[in-house]
Amino acid sequence: MNKRILIFICLITLIGCSEHNKSQSEGRTAATRQSGKMLGPIRATLEVVEEPIVREHMRLNLHVEYLRAEGSGRVVFESSGVIQKLEPDKKILAEWTGIKEGQTTIIPITINAQKFGEGSIRVKVEAYDQNGKFHYSSNPTQYFLVKEGAVLAGRSGFTDLKLQYIAHLKKNGKILHIRRDL
Repeated sequence: MNKRILIFICLITLIGCSEHNKSQSEGRTAATRQSGKMLGPIRATLEVVEEPIVREHMRLNLHVEYLRAEGSGRVVFESSGVIQKLEPDKKILAEWTGIKEGQTTIIPITINAQKFGEGSIRVKVEAYDQNGKFHYSSNPTQYFLVKEGAVLAGRSGFTDLKLQYIAHLKKNGKILHIRRDL
């Protein structure tokens, strides 16, 4: 009797593993793997167009790629801190219908900093099915540290930008020694 139960459990386990592997392989057609993460079928990245960055008229490009066909898509802009869009009332940057697989678009964005400090921009790239039901989104964010002598931009957050600014000051002789015992 115990042998039959053991065989039954093994059989159920094998069937379950088979179904799990089947669903995993089907899921890969809708999403891609990158560094162990499952990503939706949208690639969206922000890039700074001009270096060095100046406080007024900072130009960025948003690269949007839909990896599969969708009913429609849209890009919504959000800013925080000292960063503002030159057209503050325009929250929706772009809208598309009948998205084709592999469709790629570049959207120029111009922003400025009202004053010195920290700020960021975040764009929400959304995909909807044929019936207008939400499917996926991607939310690339660009962080800014605006100082009198420099504007730093990065994707990892404000702490990283502050460390870069300290390195910039040290390189230019503005900081001679950093005390480590504080």
